[in-house]
Amino acid sequence: MNHLATLWITLAVGAFITGSCLVAVLVAPRRTEALFAVVGVLAGATALTTVGAIKDSTGRPDAPMYAIAFLLGFAGGGYALTSTSLLRGSQPPVPTPDALDGHASPAPCVVLCRCVEPETYSFTATARMLASLVEDGLIEPPTATLPLLFFAQKARYRFAGGSSPSLKDLKALSDGVRDALREFDIRVDWATCSGPDRLASKVASALAQGHRRIIVVDLSVCAGLSYERAADEATRAAASNPQATIEFVPALQQDDAVLRMLAARIDAASPPDEHAGVLLVAEGQPREHTESDPESSARELAFVSRLRMMLADSGRPEESIRTAWAEWGEPDITSELRHLAALGHERLIVVPATRPIESLATRADLPAAIRAARLDACVGVTIMPAWGADDAVTASIAGAIRNALRGAPER
Repeated sequence: MNHLATLWITLAVGAFITGSCLVAVLVAPRRTEALFAVVGVLAGATALTTVGAIKDSTGRPDAPMYAIAFLLGFAGGGYALTSTSLLRGSQPPVPTPDALDGHASPAPCVVLCRCVEPETYSFTATARMLASLVEDGLIEPPTATLPLLFFAQKARYRFAGGSSPSLKDLKALSDGVRDALREFDIRVDWATCSGPDRLASKVASALAQGHRRIIVVDLSVCAGLSYERAADEATRAAASNPQATIEFVPALQQDDAVLRMLAARIDAASPPDEHAGVLLVAEGQPREHTESDPESSARELAFVSRLRMMLADSGRPEESIRTAWAEWGEPDITSELRHLAALGHERLIVVPATRPIESLATRADLPAAIRAARLDACVGVTIMPAWGADDAVTASIAGAIRNALRGAPER
């Protein structure tokens, strides 16, 4: 192989690595960003240096032009090829109950399930989330913009302080429910919708430990596509044991105690006579989900409407209480904030009305939507926290579980 051919190969490899490293910098966790950036810079510098060497070796004035085109082509190829592999992550395997040791236990196992993000940014978790959105036909990102979606997820974590409180809050809620159900001989666990702690894995582990009755508690006002997918997978996991039963219990969809708790919190933050504007933020569901399961989305709207009526009954003007959707629906948060400000309210209360626990949606997305509204400096905005492990919330969940425990198991 002659010297000139070696230069062209070096140029191609350096450019390809540069393009791949650009993707890696966008999608990798923060602790490895610098490593990929250094490798990419070194590879790019090598490629650029090789352009000059090719000119010197050929002596042709047009050689740099062809070399730069070659460089850009291979850099783009590295970027594209690496981008196309981003969504190939898969779920961790579900443990096989028959392969694990366990003795039959008469005690039921209660699993509280909520779709939450990992505590810190995870490439694999983000890949699974985006892959499910693509699979459901909700997004169709071009290959060139796919790494930017990973970068946007990293930015959400950074804006939230580097971590999400979702898992911690889910565990705290599980502990509160366990304390509220001390009179029962049961096991209380928690699960997410994806990843190693997802619902199917927790169900399989409970079966392996001898539990034959599984009660899954949905910790949402409106069960979304991710939860439904997790519930289907958990049902298949339970079907591997013919002696097992699995029940799905909605706990937070129609509970007046939770609504009264939310109304009391809002009144404590701003009494009705202050005439502050109140924005009730619902999670929202994709149009495809609303069309396939209209009752589920209707429950969320009904929940927020009942809260709105409670606030109006306490003396708040109805026009000062608005509803917005965090995603997928209209009107959005930004437009409704502008509407309330246009009515003359100098104080606005933003309420994550249907979120039991804190998440990136409350810690990052809500503040971003408020900034996008570009309200006048005289308008003060207060973001209320999610429900948390409030006594009313744990009592509502515990009550739903008590009703399930005292009833006959469903088969």
